[in-house]
Amino acid sequence: MASAALAIVFGILFLVAYFSKRRFGILALGLCAGALLSQYFTSSAAALIESQGVQLIAPPLGTVVGVGLTMLPVLFLLTSGPEYAQKKSRVFGGLLFSVLGILFMVPVLRATVANDAIVEKFFMLVTNYGGVVTAALIIWAVLDTMFATSKKSGGHHASHH
Repeated sequence: MASAALAIVFGILFLVAYFSKRRFGILALGLCAGALLSQYFTSSAAALIESQGVQLIAPPLGTVVGVGLTMLPVLFLLTSGPEYAQKKSRVFGGLLFSVLGILFMVPVLRATVANDAIVEKFFMLVTNYGGVVTAALIIWAVLDTMFATSKKSGGHHASHH
């Protein structure tokens, strides 16, 4: 059951990235911003929402707020920025985005998801290798964003000279 919940989150992240056609870099940097927002504001935002009478049991309000804050910058970036032209690139970018999204959401999801053997093994892998994978994906995102931007601006500058 818990592994199915993680698979559903992964699938939703993939579909968001795939159908938006946005490049991995811009969406990934949005995830980075969202992860920081989630880290710093989930507790206070959940407390504020709860003080307004909103209560959730399953999933807990803190989890919903944490995931929402993580995804908030991404939602703003879905409508603008560089796009992939090829389906293969969209699949690749969607998979990378999903992996990074799950890695950023693990702290929030870990408190919520009932651990079965598969999920426990996954969390152990994330504990051991998640930092390295996250760093590599962030570097890839920055390079992807630089390449997408420099490609456009290179052609733009060339026409003015």
